[in-house]
Amino acid sequence: MVIATTTALGPILLLWTSLSVPFILTALFGLILVCVSLFFSEPRNEEPSAQNAHSTGLKSIISVLANSRVSGIICLKAIPEMSLAILLLTLPQTLSNYGLPTFQFGWWMALIFGLMGFSSIWAGRAIHFLSLPKWFGMAACASAVAFILSTSTSLWLFPLCVLPALFLPLLEPHVNQYLAERTLESNRATVLSVANAAMSVVIATSIFGGAWAMDQFGFGIAMWIFAGVAVVLAGTGFTLWFVGSRNSINAL
Repeated sequence: MVIATTTALGPILLLWTSLSVPFILTALFGLILVCVSLFFSEPRNEEPSAQNAHSTGLKSIISVLANSRVSGIICLKAIPEMSLAILLLTLPQTLSNYGLPTFQFGWWMALIFGLMGFSSIWAGRAIHFLSLPKWFGMAACASAVAFILSTSTSLWLFPLCVLPALFLPLLEPHVNQYLAERTLESNRATVLSVANAAMSVVIATSIFGGAWAMDQFGFGIAMWIFAGVAVVLAGTGFTLWFVGSRNSINAL
């Protein structure tokens, strides 16, 4: 519902505002949702022996993010999330760069979500072909390439701009499964919720920064900055993930 609404309103806003306005509004909406979620508490566990260590949203965030593996997963998962959000918001400008009429915006949006639906069919088998770290690496590379090619003018390169749409449905179930299998059952819902909220913060922060970069340096340089952000998130995510995994092995 949110995606459909922003998709319809984005091109209309661009008729009267600068490119940064849809970015800022999207980021504000995400930050508001995250802030509201901090005031929610988990339901009490009816079992007397269970400890409710994460009774509030703020306490949950602090404790969950202290786990290096969870923090690493958040950084890596945020890459395709951020890439898809930004590429959808800037799709009219990308179409213009390639000389395509902007009235085709809806068609390309339909193609992107169609690719996501097709990709989700293979999500269960994806982990049998490549490990989760390799999928994350490919998603990071595809995201960086998509940002850079958004500024190109060679029409045959345009399909590569929608590559991030293929990776998000593949990664989503395996990320949730990875976190669930390494979390106590009493805290599982908290960890998954905090991880998703933290990803939203990363995305919102990136969109704010992107809006500022577009106003200051223009569309082309801003997309290169986004490509750099994807690389930095990938490096940070893999470092945290492997450090956390090594610490877990040493603790055994």
